[in-house]
Amino acid sequence: MPTIVQTNPTLADVAHNIGTNSKVGAIIEVLNKRQDLLDDAVVLEANSGTHNKTSVRSGLPKGTWRKLNYGVQPEKTSRVQVSDSTGQLTSYSEVDKTLYDLQGENKKQWRSEEDAGFLEGMSQEVMENIIYGDVAGDVSTFNGLATRYNHLIDPETGVAPANAVNILDAGGTGTDNTSIYIVQWGREKTHLFYPQGTQAGLDIQDKGQQTVLDAQGGRYEAMRTYFQWDVGLSVRDWRSVVRIANIDVSELSKDASTGANLIDLLDEALSLLPLAGSARTAIYMNRTVNQALKGQVNHFKNVRLTLEDFRKDGSRKIQAWDGEPIRICDVILNTEARVV
Repeated sequence: MPTIVQTNPTLADVAHNIGTNSKVGAIIEVLNKRQDLLDDAVVLEANSGTHNKTSVRSGLPKGTWRKLNYGVQPEKTSRVQVSDSTGQLTSYSEVDKTLYDLQGENKKQWRSEEDAGFLEGMSQEVMENIIYGDVAGDVSTFNGLATRYNHLIDPETGVAPANAVNILDAGGTGTDNTSIYIVQWGREKTHLFYPQGTQAGLDIQDKGQQTVLDAQGGRYEAMRTYFQWDVGLSVRDWRSVVRIANIDVSELSKDASTGANLIDLLDEALSLLPLAGSARTAIYMNRTVNQALKGQVNHFKNVRLTLEDFRKDGSRKIQAWDGEPIRICDVILNTEARVV
C-alpha cells in the first residue's frame, strides 16, 4: 500500500493511501468527479474521535520597545480552544431486483452507475453544509463558512468580531444577495476532517437483496446499498477565509455602473489573505456571479482572468484569478440575507 507523505492531503490523496481499488477508494473517485471543491480541500483525520480540537489564534504578540537597563514582560500568542464536530450523512440506494436482473452481464456496472447518482446527491448535501451548515439550526450537521463569517457587528455584543475584517460588503441590501468565498486550504488554515479510525469517514455496504416497501406500502424485492459519510469543517486560522458578501445579483452589470465591482472586490479580497505557504487557495462563486465577472472583465479588458490547468490529470483547463483557481459552486445561493 502506498504511503502519503503530503502535508496537505486532498480526498484523492487519502484514497490513494487507502487504495483506489477498495470500496472507499472507488467512492472517492466518484465524489471527486462531481465536486471541484474536493480537488482543493485538505482532508485530515480528527484528533479526538468524531471531534477535531484546535487552538485558534485570536491575537498576536506585539513585542516591546526596550530601554537600556530595563526589562520587558514576556508575551505569548492569544489562542482560543475550539472543538468542531463531524456530521453524519447517510443514504440507501434501492433498485428493483427485476430491473437489476434485466441488465444481464452488465448488471453490476449498471448498479454502480445507479449508486453513483446517490453519491452525487450526497456530495451536493455536503457542499451545502460546507457553505451554509449551522449547528444552531440542526445539531446533526456542522458549521459552514457562511455561518462562521456572518456578522460585521456581533448582534449580542455590539462589537465587530475579529473575522469581520475578512468580510467585504459589496453593498447589497435586499434578500437577493450572494457571496464569493475565498479559502486557503491547509493543515494550519482551513480543512475538512473525518472521524478517527475510519477510512476518510466514508462507508459503503452492499446489503444485497431486501424486501422493501413502495409509497403505498406494497412489498417488492430490491437490491440495497448503504452509504455513510462522516465529515466536518475546521477553520484553524480565521484569516484563511474571505467572504465577499452582499452581492446583489439583480444589480450586477457589465460596466459595474450598478451593483458590485467584482474585479475590485476580488483584488481586495485576495490582498486580505496571509501568505499561503504550502496551503492551496481557491475561489468559490456561483454561475450567476461568474457570468457577471466575465462580462466585467471583457468590458474593462482586464487580464487577471485566465485559463489554467489545476487538475492533477490535466484533463481540462479552468478559470483563474491572478493565478488562483475559480470553482463554480452551484450550492451558493442567490437568496442570501444581507450580512450586517
